[in-house]
Amino acid sequence: MLQEDSLRESVGIGGTQRYYSEAGVLSFDVESSIVQCDIDIRIAVYGTAVSTRIPSLLGRDFPNLCDVRLNHSAGVVSLIPLNVDGNGFIQPP
Repeated sequence: MLQEDSLRESVGIGGTQRYYSEAGVLSFDVESSIVQCDIDIRIAVYGTAVSTRIPSLLGRDFPNLCDVRLNHSAGVVSLIPLNVDGNGFIQPP
């Protein structure tokens, strides 16, 4: 359940967007060690879609290079790169 006290507002090139801000943890398995980063997850308020006339600044570039999985019951979103070179860099398909 999203809490009212986490409701925020952002103003940018796409206009004004209301969203809930929730804490999250991004985890990576790096050479058999788990590396974690604290992140801020922003969930748009239902019915306040951003204008479709303005392209996404993030786009799908990165997610499209990964196997994306969602486990709603566990609260986990997983992005597993599909093509990684010997130096650990994600390569295009």
